[in-house]
Amino acid sequence: MIISEKLAEYMKFIIKTYPKGCASYNWLNYYADILNDKRFPEDYEFDNIIEECLNEFDSDIGLCGCGSPEETNEVLRTILNIQSSNCIWKERQKQFSDICNADMDNENYSGLIQFVLYILNDKDILEHGGSVGGSWLSEKGKVYLDLLNLQKEMNDKE
Repeated sequence: MIISEKLAEYMKFIIKTYPKGCASYNWLNYYADILNDKRFPEDYEFDNIIEECLNEFDSDIGLCGCGSPEETNEVLRTILNIQSSNCIWKERQKQFSDICNADMDNENYSGLIQFVLYILNDKDILEHGGSVGGSWLSEKGKVYLDLLNLQKEMNDKE
């Protein structure tokens, strides 16, 4: 699926998931033609649509936008990419250790990553069975990760 088709689907997902969000309100007024399948988003609209989608996710997980949201989104993107792999927890711990330059055998660092996983589970971005370390992406999490990856890809092209 090409980016414009994906974004049209993600816009519909955001409206369904966050019907009272700013993006839903704006899009129903300004992008009705996309939402009614009369056209796909144009290249010049991609950045804005991706940003508005991510703003809804950020708001949902409690990120207000102050500080360094780009850095926070990059950490979340990395964590979600690791969690989307089929690796066992020990391998994921090694990957977390590599990105954090931390010893994941240290209970503080391991606990910190697990805390983030608990929050992402609470916000329905991840789901888990018997262990939070084995969490997998929910449908919402897959959309969020794909949007984060699209944003990174587009930023890397600039």
